[in-house]
Amino acid sequence: MSIVYNLDLETYVNGSVIDYSNNWFSPGFTISSPNSSSC
Repeated sequence: MSIVYNLDLETYVNGSVIDYSNNWFSPGFTISSPNSSSC
């Protein structure tokens, strides 16, 4: 699968992991980024 993004966002998406979950509670894609913080 190819992901297209703006090169200006490279510092934000660098190191991110895209995963797909197929469970009943939360199906779909998830993106985990080491550059993000929690509130």
